[in-house]
Amino acid sequence: MTRLLKRGRVVLLTPIVIWLVVSIAVPHAESADRSKPWKGRVDGVGEFYEFVADDDGNVIGRIDVDTIVGQSTHMGRFTGAPESSFHALSFIDLTFVGQAIWRAANGDELYVSYHGFGFPNTDPDTMEEFPIAATAIFIAEGGTGRFSNAAGEMVVEGGFTSPAVPTAPIYYSFDFDGTLFY
Repeated sequence: MTRLLKRGRVVLLTPIVIWLVVSIAVPHAESADRSKPWKGRVDGVGEFYEFVADDDGNVIGRIDVDTIVGQSTHMGRFTGAPESSFHALSFIDLTFVGQAIWRAANGDELYVSYHGFGFPNTDPDTMEEFPIAATAIFIAEGGTGRFSNAAGEMVVEGGFTSPAVPTAPIYYSFDFDGTLFY
């Protein structure tokens, strides 16, 4: 009798185990199929918007609105307009955070946010044009059209200018490499 019960349990459990394996594996396989390498370049200018001050009124950074032009896999040529793209830059440690809406030629939009840090550029090929090198993480967080359910992350490396006047524009150029799901 005990042997029959053990066999009965195996017979009853087998369909449940198969269902669990299939239900767990299939969604992962589908999202793996939607995972796409994401590479490109972004060039832009941050136009001064306002200073950021600490509690004592000392200026510690600035907020800029960005005009962006880029090229990437999955988007082709894209733009980001000042009404939807901005960043904050700390004068203390050169950290920055921001967000942007990247618009593809057909009007589909991708929403990105980012954070990173700058440091002195020691690359002799780029240090004159971009004296501050930078590394950042960009996160894709939805959008419109084909990007409505997009998600992804990319590592961004590049540089930006160091304006002689605190309100002067900051020019930047970044290459990126990551993965985009949509």
